[in-house]
Amino acid sequence: MNTQNYNSVLADWEKRQQQEKEAAFVAVKPILQRLKNQGVETIHATYNGAGDSGCIDVVELFPDNTTPLSSQEQETIEGFILTCLPDGWEINEGSEGDFFIDLKQYSTRIEHYWFQPTLDDSLSGLKFSLSEKEE
Repeated sequence: MNTQNYNSVLADWEKRQQQEKEAAFVAVKPILQRLKNQGVETIHATYNGAGDSGCIDVVELFPDNTTPLSSQEQETIEGFILTCLPDGWEINEGSEGDFFIDLKQYSTRIEHYWFQPTLDDSLSGLKFSLSEKEE
């Protein structure tokens, strides 16, 4: 693929990503308004992913004395969150984190942690012998 084609493909992908984010926000906005009207101040979700797959583990409402989410509302909130996560969060070693929607401040916050492989060579150096005679 030449540079011009690559740049065109990349630009198309970035445009689709932006459109998905905008559509997810439009879809979630009435749900956020309903929850705010019912006294919800914060939505907290945990997520994790690795090996090319990932998921939202749990979505919690605070304070939690409100009407529970319908399955459709839950899916819509999860879809919105997924569009906000950093690119590649679910690839290779992956990552995990917490996603917060503050309905009082109209803001989001991500506490994101990338998984990084490390080498622990302190387990190296075991001595052994292949002969029957003890060395």
